[in-house]
Amino acid sequence: MTASRRTAIGSAGGHWSTARYSFSASAYRSAAKWALAPQALSVLANAATTPEAVEDTRSLVLVLRDRDQDRPGYRLALGTLALRQRDTTLAQGEFEAAAKLDTKSALAYLALAKLAWSRNDLEAADKAFKTPQ
Repeated sequence: MTASRRTAIGSAGGHWSTARYSFSASAYRSAAKWALAPQALSVLANAATTPEAVEDTRSLVLVLRDRDQDRPGYRLALGTLALRQRDTTLAQGEFEAAAKLDTKSALAYLALAKLAWSRNDLEAADKAFKTPQ
């Protein structure tokens, strides 16, 4: 990662901690566009708290994925956005796709485990927690 990419991500993180959402989201979008930083995509997805923000973020993630290639970070962000809209079926599909793209992705299996846990499916949660080992 180049120094300018680290600066953009670090700058956005600093703004995030001071709760200046609009500037922070802008900085993270900038970082995501040219750094393809999974941290930026994750923060964007988690920061989308309104239906409009979810849709804007989904559009951005899809554009980035189309310009690049399918990567676990895009699928994890899309799954998180699906959860924001309470679509657990779509979220599970995105998390499973992330796990298929990177079979050692702890984040993908953690997302699947948390989703299973929320559904009170303890057997599936336990399996997902143990999978990336």
